Amino acid sequence: MADPNRLQEAQTILISMSPSTPRMVGTGNDLYYDAQLGYLPLAGITAPTLVVHGTNDGDVDPVNATYTAATIPGAQLYWVNGGSHLLVLSDTIDTLTQVQLDFLHQHAP
Repeated sequence: MADPNRLQEAQTILISMSPSTPRMVGTGNDLYYDAQLGYLPLAGITAPTLVVHGTNDGDVDPVNATYTAATIPGAQLYWVNGGSHLLVLSDTIDTLTQVQLDFLHQHAP
């Protein structure tokens, strides 16, 4: 985290998540209903889709990204090597940003 801008971004994220106590009831509610959802009907999505996932995401299993990209017709999957759940803090954020911009430019009307 030698880059002062990335360090500031990390601090901003951490501050926005702290303290967690006021959000615990809502988080519990989300987890309860999320567990009941099962697989969503992703095959019906027709919009251009870019699925982005970090290879070191400890919060969301990478199998979800693989399933999503395989199920949405024409979806593209981009792996952020070494990326955690907070991709904005990955060492390759500039590359990821360019991938996202290229995708948007490719599909913009």
